[in-house]
Amino acid sequence: MCKQWFENSTKIRSEVIPNNGLNGIEFFIALTMPQFQEAYKEQQWTETEGYTQLTKVLNGTLKTAWEETLKADYSEDSSRTDANWDVVIDKLIVRFLNCKKPRDVQWYWHETSYTKHLFDSTDNHFRYFKESIRHAR
Repeated sequence: MCKQWFENSTKIRSEVIPNNGLNGIEFFIALTMPQFQEAYKEQQWTETEGYTQLTKVLNGTLKTAWEETLKADYSEDSSRTDANWDVVIDKLIVRFLNCKKPRDVQWYWHETSYTKHLFDSTDNHFRYFKESIRHAR
């Protein structure tokens, strides 16, 4: 797994494992977020800089949910404070789990083709295919 490295002017290095949402929200809560919070302290980022730096460790649907959360509720830099941080992360998790367009969650499967992967069960593959047809309507 490729890590995102951060380094400040005093040569302190921090590493965070990026997350694209495919491993579930548990991966974000248990691994990516604690590593990012540690990097936040080590790198001594400003409040608004922390919000920007989180974007670098998110990919795919999780990054989209983060950008939508910031745009909808925290579009001004003055609202991007440490005091709001926990609330923003909670809203990100809620937005990611309550995705209004489930086809976005299926996007990864569409990008990797319609073929059955070695470790997918036949039932799972068929369900993905049926969902993709339903979403196309």
